[in-house]
Amino acid sequence: MSTKLARATQPTTGSLTIGEVAAATGYRTSAIRYYEDAGVLPKPDRISGKRRYHADTIDRLTLIRFCRR
Repeated sequence: MSTKLARATQPTTGSLTIGEVAAATGYRTSAIRYYEDAGVLPKPDRISGKRRYHADTIDRLTLIRFCRR
């Protein structure tokens, strides 16, 4: 998993798509959007209408998963 995480956190644009965040964390894209709408995750930047998340979003989702246990 650490190799997958390392690859996902180093995109060439400096931000992550929702699919990259989902792949790195194991969350479904719908869950990521839910946490965003609920205010648990900050609203991501949008480039051409597509969500672009900062790498620290992966850390937040990892913390959410830990707290839910």
